[in-house]
Amino acid sequence: MHLLGFRSQPVQHIEAGIATNGLDYLPAAAITPGAPRQFKRGSIAGSFVPVGGFTDYFRKPGELGWGPRTLPGHDFPGRDALAADAADGGGPARTLAGLTWNAGDVAGVLTSMLGDGELPDQMDMPRLAGPSFDQVLIADRPVGVSTGRTVSPTLRAMISLCVINRANAAPGTEVTVLWGRPGTPQREIRATVTALPFKPDRRRADVTTF
Repeated sequence: MHLLGFRSQPVQHIEAGIATNGLDYLPAAAITPGAPRQFKRGSIAGSFVPVGGFTDYFRKPGELGWGPRTLPGHDFPGRDALAADAADGGGPARTLAGLTWNAGDVAGVLTSMLGDGELPDQMDMPRLAGPSFDQVLIADRPVGVSTGRTVSPTLRAMISLCVINRANAAPGTEVTVLWGRPGTPQREIRATVTALPFKPDRRRADVTTF
């Protein structure tokens, strides 16, 4: 066991491939009267622009790798939508994957304040305290949304989660993350789709063997 600070918790969630409520997706509660008390961190950062409205920040359970393989028999809110996904091919069109960001491209953003030219949005370290959603592209075509960008001291890399089209989710696939809010000097950062979790999952390890 290690004594860790509060700032390490969200980093470990990304390393473990765990999407966090209010950071990597927004729940339906975000549009209820109680939302101002739950979401106090201001506007949503990142390059992603929702086309279908605020619900574009929501996620289906299957997109996050949650939920049973078959739907329960009883009725519940949203059951019809989940059933439609299953009928269309066994699950949502998108799935959760990891992204490993190109170190050179990331360094270009981090050192931009020391040189000439327009300044892109800077990267909070180890990660932004609030939600941030960035557009993921292949050949300028949107294929997913990146969240939870964080620097991992363990992996010595900048990583993030990504809800991405299943057709583009194979580990090793090269993508581009559009960095920076609309209206700012945006940067294209190369990234590679990475299998989750980034680190070995030892949550169910037999500690008597160590």
